[in-house]
Amino acid sequence: MIDDSASVYETGFRYAKKIVRKLVDCFTIGDAEIRVALMAFGSDVSTIFTFDTSMGISTIKSKIDGMQFRGQSQTNTADAMNSAQRLMDSNPPDTLDIVIVLTDGRSRESIGMASSEIHSRGVYVFAMGIGGDEDSYNLETIARNPNADYHVKSNDYLDLHSKVSKLINDLCIGEDSLVFLFCTSILFPCFCKYTTDQNTI
Repeated sequence: MIDDSASVYETGFRYAKKIVRKLVDCFTIGDAEIRVALMAFGSDVSTIFTFDTSMGISTIKSKIDGMQFRGQSQTNTADAMNSAQRLMDSNPPDTLDIVIVLTDGRSRESIGMASSEIHSRGVYVFAMGIGGDEDSYNLETIARNPNADYHVKSNDYLDLHSKVSKLINDLCIGEDSLVFLFCTSILFPCFCKYTTDQNTI
């Protein structure tokens, strides 16, 4: 999920797109593998694409590249969190659901209730600050507890890589030593107790 409100500025938005592109680069996308969706949010929520496994990597990258900075005047983060939850609720119960929120944390309304609700559904929510003036309290509220595992350092892709890798490693079984290739993205070479299905926004 990418914040494209005016407060992140176009530079923050462009950086967020690069982050998403890097994450997609090494995903094994398919019906029985990893499914990805992408939303942008500001005054309203715009769904760029949903968990459509018929799209190949090149189509997904093209849609990311085609996103335009809307620079909307307000940031309705709670609405975005609720939209993500509804999308995740449509998944089978045995899937591993991950939401990565790239935002400056500034929000028009309280995000406590929406964050608590999506956390209670078992969704793993990461929050990374983008832009230059982040609201740390809201970023910590968005991120699943403990914050040390899910609140990512602002504008720090390497920290995001490390924390998501740790989550996957902790949930995986049947491997004594799991190797995550550290290129420009993340690979998930493991068998998870949630089955192989993983869904990421």
